[in-house]
Amino acid sequence: MKIHNKSTATLLDSMGDDLRVANVARVSFNKWKSEMDPSDARLIHYLAKHHHWTPFSHVMVTLRIEAPIFIARQWFKSQMGVTRNEMSRRYVDDAPEFYIPDEFHARPEKGIKQGSGEVHDATSHMSVLALGLAYRNLGNYEGLIEGGLAPEEARMFLPQNTMTAWVETGSLAYYARVCKLRLDSHAQRGIQQLAAEVASIVENVAPVSWAALMGESK
Repeated sequence: MKIHNKSTATLLDSMGDDLRVANVARVSFNKWKSEMDPSDARLIHYLAKHHHWTPFSHVMVTLRIEAPIFIARQWFKSQMGVTRNEMSRRYVDDAPEFYIPDEFHARPEKGIKQGSGEVHDATSHMSVLALGLAYRNLGNYEGLIEGGLAPEEARMFLPQNTMTAWVETGSLAYYARVCKLRLDSHAQRGIQQLAAEVASIVENVAPVSWAALMGESK
């Protein structure tokens, strides 16, 4: 049985770069450049500062992401500017893989209803419990498949920490929006980790634009 302690993202393809953003913005004046210079960087920061998002939607990035189901469902709440296709256990019945984090956290104090606090005192016990449940769930699932149950129904017996995978193609504007949202300190720790993984990839596609959109420089 394979256990994952984090979500992962892999770059499959990209289209466009910082110069694409600047050129698209300048097309209103029927101008197009072949090389980027400091004026393009200034333009990009102006666009981001004044929320002119359409030029950033002309840079596209395709990623393959692997994450537990409960993280995937939260990530999927951001829909605008992205297209996704996900692995389906209607068609796949090989051994599922599971997510168990390195640490478990306590419920936050002061009546806060979401998020998590410090590392739980019983985190080691919870890790052992999670691993035991993963083995039990795997055994139940494989037993149902071997017994002839349709995969599309056998999957209902799998828990939310089962790993899933999808390919998504999104605009630079989309990735900046979702990463800013999910990198916030109030976001779930697991999705903060995924957002950081995605950001580390996408920022290399158009670094000037990414910094401007994320508010990392003037």
